[in-house]
Formats: sequence, C-alpha cells, structure tokens
Amino acid sequence: MRLATWEPPPEARPEPGRLVYPDALVASIPGFRPLLLDLFVPRPATGPVPAVVWIHGGAWLGGTNKRIFGPPPGQGRNLVDRLIEGGFAVATVQYRLSSEAPFPAQIHDVKASIRWLRHHAPELGIDQGRIATMGESAGGHLALLAALAAEVPELEGDIGLTGPGSRVQAAVDWFGPANLLSIQRQSGPEAVIDHDHATSPESRLLAAPVQSAPDRARLASPVSYVSPAAPPVLIIHGTADLLVPFAQSAELAAALESAGVPHDLVPVDGAGHGFAGAGLDPVVRRSVTFLARVLRPSPDLRPGTPGRPAGGA
Repeated sequence: MRLATWEPPPEARPEPGRLVYPDALVASIPGFRPLLLDLFVPRPATGPVPAVVWIHGGAWLGGTNKRIFGPPPGQGRNLVDRLIEGGFAVATVQYRLSSEAPFPAQIHDVKASIRWLRHHAPELGIDQGRIATMGESAGGHLALLAALAAEVPELEGDIGLTGPGSRVQAAVDWFGPANLLSIQRQSGPEAVIDHDHATSPESRLLAAPVQSAPDRARLASPVSYVSPAAPPVLIIHGTADLLVPFAQSAELAAALESAGVPHDLVPVDGAGHGFAGAGLDPVVRRSVTFLARVLRPSPDLRPGTPGRPAGGA
C-alpha cells in the first residue's frame, strides 16, 4: 500500500528580503526519516522567480541541507544570500545517505524535491519552467544526474509527488564526480582516497566495489547521460583537487562538447577540494551570472504572469 508521502508548503516565515518555508515535507518514506527541504523566496518580486535546488555534499555519507556553502557566520554572505540577492528562490534539499539506502535512492530523493517544488510553484511565486540544480562534490554529482538523466525511468523514483516532471533547465556542478568507473584511474599518486576500494564513498554508494559492479557504476555516472537534449551546464573545479580529480570535470566537459551541449568548464588554478586555497567570491559570482543568463525569462513571459511549465512538467 502506497502511503500519502508529501504535504503542502508550511506557513511562510517573513525575513528581510525573503520568505522562508522551513522543513517542508517532500516525502515520508516508510522505514526512513522524512525528507525535508528549506525554501527561501525573494521578496519583493514582480512575478514568478527562477529557482535553484541546492544539493549538499559529504561523499553521500554525511552532510545536511542546513549547512550553507560559504564563509563562516559573520565573515561574509553565504550562497543562499547571494542567490536571493540575484532574484532566485533557493531550495536546500535532503537526500538519503548511502548508509541509509544505496543508489539510486539519492537521485530519487532529489527528483522528488524538484517535483514538489514544481507542483507548488504557482502558490510559492516560482516559475515552473526555470528551475536549476546546483551542488558541491557529491551534491554536484546529484545536480548533474538530475539535469542530464531527465526522465530516465530507473532514476525517477516514485516517492512523494509523482505527477509533475523532474526535468530542469540548467545545472551548476562544483567539483562533483562525473564517472565512477574512471575516477580512480584519473587520480594521481597524491590522491587521498582509493575510489575503487570496497570502503570508498563510491563503493558505499553502490553497495558494491565500483569495478565489480560496472553496470551500476555507469547508472550512477552523470557522463553516461550526456545527450544533445541536455540543458546548459556550468562546471567549476579546483585543479589541485586530491579527492575528486579535475580530470573528472574535463571528461564531462569533453562529452558535453561532443554532444553540442552549452557548457562552461572553469578551472580554479591551484585550488583543492571545496576550493581550498582559493577565494569563494569569484566562484559564486560566476555561478550566479551563469544562472541569470541561462534562466532569464522567455520574451513572452511578462512580470506577474504564471510561469510556463517546461518539457515534462
């Protein structure tokens, strides 16, 4: 028996420059914790605004949607603040970690959040046809999967709302894995992890050593889904990343180029994982500028009119 697995948006909490919808229930999954998201919508707004679905990192083993990427408190504006200032709604979403459920549960959860957001978009003041995914590390991997693997049955899932489409219109990937089968081969001698080991984050995600489960590894690899139908993608990656090698992003960019997909690959010279050793401001500015460009309103979308659903919505 399938249970009722989602709830309408909670009551909004007004804050300066935004409305906050905390802990919206996206899905109740029997035997697991409920999946929640926090939604921030800029105010005032003259019409439906684009939305960014932020997906946290943590090697699929940890992390939380409550931790917002950016400087420590009191030392600068975080990513959500920057996006809201740019006119974007931001949904920070949860997903089941690899010790809770193996892949593809994680992308099922992300897509459930996209469907929830699209279903409730009119009452929230969000444009159904201008939604992007964005994430760091493991979150970047899931942001890419959500964008590139649109309507792939094995990756859609059936939790939460299942009527709206999960297709998105852009993706921003910060140093996320792109090909689980090649990541170890691309890692240099100074790499801090053996990605093919049975206890690696990738193997834990798949519930099997990576190279022993090539079909499952391909299913979980964003590069497997590159096609001319893919939306625009921005990839930003430190060239000195010892956890996820920069070559992962170069491989993905080459596949996008071959398929004719609009994309930008931005190397951050000398930066490690998490952009360690480099400033965040240029990365955030580049990301917000990209999203503003690719999610700008269609010419026939006037302020104050409802957003038009994208394909699959």
